[in-house]
Amino acid sequence: MRPFPALAGCAALAAGALALPAGASAASCAPMSGAIADAVDGELFQAPEITGMTATVDDACTITLSDQIANRPALAANDQLQWWLDTDNNPNTGVIYTGFGNAPWQQGADYGVVLFGSGNAALYGPNRNAPPLGQLPAAGPFSVAVPAAAVGATETSAIRIAGAALTRTAGNTTVYEDIAPNLGSPPFVLQLRPGTASTPAPAPAPTPTPAPTPTVQCVVPNLKGLTAKKARTSLTAAHCTLGKVSRHRGRGRPGRIVASSPRAGATAPEATKVSVIVRPKRR
Repeated sequence: MRPFPALAGCAALAAGALALPAGASAASCAPMSGAIADAVDGELFQAPEITGMTATVDDACTITLSDQIANRPALAANDQLQWWLDTDNNPNTGVIYTGFGNAPWQQGADYGVVLFGSGNAALYGPNRNAPPLGQLPAAGPFSVAVPAAAVGATETSAIRIAGAALTRTAGNTTVYEDIAPNLGSPPFVLQLRPGTASTPAPAPAPTPTPAPTPTVQCVVPNLKGLTAKKARTSLTAAHCTLGKVSRHRGRGRPGRIVASSPRAGATAPEATKVSVIVRPKRR
């Protein structure tokens, strides 16, 4: 039981929506999670008792920080959950917060995420006495979601996380706490990794336009002087058919064609019948 950096909950109410850096929405991370267990060792079981801490990352690089609390279904009005993040993985930058016996608890904290008993959450910079940088969405009774870009992290950042659960007595004169990980325990490090870029499927090849089918026409050949039999062969080769064969007397060789209808050189639809006039044979 000792004074501890408990933050004023009213500040979170006044904080505006968190503004993200330009281009932050384009980040892509591999979904992952990390977790640690914490022994039941809080002060007199007064503060929210942390038994575990979890950090998850989704494909949009949103980090969800969660505590497992043993002695409360939800935070009381004077409770706080804090997560202090060393996002550049450098203990010589940021600030040093102290825990038991004023021993270093979180070295080099660059950002602080605080969930108040009111259900409001806020993001702080390393100066805990400055106003919050903005509001954050609570993701559950003991969870807060924070975009990686809002805490200066990228898809490859290694983030050291230290958590605390606090409760303040009336008049804010005494603070009870539980911290995780405990002093002397290995640090809780969340290693972000880039997501797998999705390759769009290639556009289907355009369907080739079929070549137009050539139109076959009957082109009437010159049939004069041919017999009806040979005329039939010639007409078939020209995509025509032999039509009516009429016999009329007149000038011309007997048994030979002297005229056709349509005339030679005319074009007509395929298989058009061509009528011919043949001079009759002498008796």
